[in-house]
Amino acid sequence: VHPNPVGDDAAALDEEYVVVENAGRTTVDLADWYLREGDGRLYFSFDDRRLEPGDRLVVHVGEGRSREGHVYWGAGTPVLDNDHETLKLVDGDTGRVVRLSY
Repeated sequence: VHPNPVGDDAAALDEEYVVVENAGRTTVDLADWYLREGDGRLYFSFDDRRLEPGDRLVVHVGEGRSREGHVYWGAGTPVLDNDHETLKLVDGDTGRVVRLSY
């Protein structure tokens, strides 16, 4: 998690991001997975993306052009709290939750 870019957060939204990595041995289908912020707000849905073992996906808060390994959720204001927060990566099919606190 990179919640606090250098300078004004609102001016550097593409530098506020979360990295999702598949550390497992099998491909993960992220079709029904989504990110939730600590207060429960839904911020990003992964659509039909898949992560092969060892692959990483950088989810940028701001706007930009998605490319291999990088996606943008298009928020117009900072999303990640600078000092602390708990993010949840949720599997919409099974209800499995991966939590990250920083």
